[in-house]
Amino acid sequence: MNFLAPLFLLGLGAIAVPVVIHLIGRRKAERRPFAAFDFLLGVKKEVARKAKLRQWLLLLARALAVAAVALTLARPFRRVSADGVSVEAGPQAAVIVLDNGFSMGYRRGGETLLTKARRRARELVQQLGHEAEVALVLGAEVVPGEPAAPIDQLTRDQLRVTDAIDAAALTTRRGDLTSALRRAAAILDRAPNEARRVYLLSDGTAASLRVGERPWPDGPGAPELHVIDVSGGAQLPNLALVGARVRPEPRLGARGVEITADIANFGDTRVASLPVTLWVEGSAVARGLAEVDAHGRGVKKFAYTFPSGGVFDAMLEIGPDALAIDNKRYLRVEVRKDLKVLLVDGDPRPAQHEDELFYLETALRPGDRADSALAVATTAAPDLGRRRLADHDVVFLANVPALPATQAAELGAFVQRGGGLFIAMGDKVDEAAYAATMAGLLPQELRSARSTGPVGGAGAGSGSGTTSSPDDDSRAERILHFDARHPVFSVFPPRAPELRAARFHRFFLLAPQADDDERRVLAQLTSGAPLLVEGKLGAGRILLYTSTLDRDWNDLPIHPGFLPLVQQSARYLARAPLREPEPPGVVGRVRELELVEGDQRLEIVRPSGKKITVDASRLTGRRYAFAGAVEPGIYRVAVAGQTGALRARPTLSFAVNIDPAESDLAKLAAGDAALPRVAGVGAAAGEVPSRRQPWWHWMAAGLLGLLCLEAFLSRRG
Repeated sequence: MNFLAPLFLLGLGAIAVPVVIHLIGRRKAERRPFAAFDFLLGVKKEVARKAKLRQWLLLLARALAVAAVALTLARPFRRVSADGVSVEAGPQAAVIVLDNGFSMGYRRGGETLLTKARRRARELVQQLGHEAEVALVLGAEVVPGEPAAPIDQLTRDQLRVTDAIDAAALTTRRGDLTSALRRAAAILDRAPNEARRVYLLSDGTAASLRVGERPWPDGPGAPELHVIDVSGGAQLPNLALVGARVRPEPRLGARGVEITADIANFGDTRVASLPVTLWVEGSAVARGLAEVDAHGRGVKKFAYTFPSGGVFDAMLEIGPDALAIDNKRYLRVEVRKDLKVLLVDGDPRPAQHEDELFYLETALRPGDRADSALAVATTAAPDLGRRRLADHDVVFLANVPALPATQAAELGAFVQRGGGLFIAMGDKVDEAAYAATMAGLLPQELRSARSTGPVGGAGAGSGSGTTSSPDDDSRAERILHFDARHPVFSVFPPRAPELRAARFHRFFLLAPQADDDERRVLAQLTSGAPLLVEGKLGAGRILLYTSTLDRDWNDLPIHPGFLPLVQQSARYLARAPLREPEPPGVVGRVRELELVEGDQRLEIVRPSGKKITVDASRLTGRRYAFAGAVEPGIYRVAVAGQTGALRARPTLSFAVNIDPAESDLAKLAAGDAALPRVAGVGAAAGEVPSRRQPWWHWMAAGLLGLLCLEAFLSRRG
């Protein structure tokens, strides 16, 4: 037993006071023989014995009462093994940091670690006492709309603090204890108290702390840090889905994909038969078993053929364990659909190899392979008016003269509704005529055509029979720069010799214009002249190619880069990319939603069904930053235009997953640089942490009982 004020133990000497008083109060009576009294005393011997016992009990009660007063003032306590925290009552400033990251949803003993942490936090508030000022900070990553510190000012209102502790909910975000401890230190900086303490209640895992980044430095004036591991220091094995990958599977046809689940085992035991399920549009379509070594990674691959092209919701799921939230992985799979492409021939030729569409049509349907997923139709420019544009996804204008105003308007409406348009130049294009009827379709105004050599100098294909000379080749321009991040060029290596080797002898110049949200230059020639420019019109896209798609003005069609360039262009314009990557959405991160002109209102539906409406006043520009992705799952997006009616826009829907870094529940090593010095934890290896268990409350209660007993005995005497 220890004492906070041992000098008060000197008061134990006062026990002698009631004893002395008792002895002094006893007077010896003179003995005189008297027969009658002898007779009475003989009869009342039992009564005399009871009176004597009461007197001794009264003496004992008074002595113990005096001793209890001294012991209570000395404030006795004893040290007991604890959860790593030493709690002292009395005047102080204390901040409780309660970790509510998703790893606190781990279940042990039939309850989650967060439930244990809330119970321990309530006990902590009681142990601190009414003289302590307390604040509460939560440990999960901060998102807009949710308080990082439910009680950000020190208060002595214990009921308010315990209510806030009870209201702390488990989140789907990872813990960010470094930021939480920093906020706690900022609260304590404003406190006048000399005793300033931070109590961290967590699962003791390292993933929620930033490596090597301390919330505050050690030294004089720094708050004391007390860490309470609510898991009791136990290792927490966990299985988690940490990733999902999608790639085309040509062996299954144009709509076949391979979906791979990446599984991590953060435990000491090898798992031999872990069930894995693939869900598509809410139905389980495939099941299998995976093997994962202890502290290792494993994969499970599923091959699946989608019934049609389009965008599908998918989910991978592994068998249940103690932490359920990281057993699922959501993704949106974009499956190549059969694109309908219309090629408009502006310069038909009797000889097939001289025709304007010869190289383009060959590249878009090489050998009419079934896995190309492109349905190509051709028409001459005068017959375009008889075609129903809505039956096609993309239209290529190859050296087409300026269209009449009515046909240009129909083509513009087709793009506005989401269609794709590719405009290629040639000798049939007149810049003045284009400016008169087709200016609304051009991302950039046409100027005059520029030649670096004889027309047709790129080689045979113009019908002139002209061949290029070494001097013509030296003057020819080449592709100097292209946007490698753009989907059209994403399939090419950085140097892309299959593109840069092409020679351009003639191309249209464009009016100078800076890049903006409506247009941007994707490729340039050595002179700096644009070769490929992207524009946007409503929900659709336009690509302007300043040279020809045959060999009249360049020799690109005979280079290996021509086929992937036009196929990627067709798929990009039709919003059907060749690659279907997993969306990068992570819980708590901002999601950029790309809008089109005329969008007036958004409705975003969370996986839980909660709807979030965004009105026109918050829709500025062509992008909206959505910061409300706080749940894992699929988010649906609907858009209202000028009519005000909401319509689903599947291209904007997205998947959100948890941050897999929090799934690793490895413990923080003692003395780790991510934490300041922890109070109450010794440096010696194996030293057991302890805390004070006060006894003076029981002493005071015993004193009250002794005083009641003394009053009772005195009254009976």
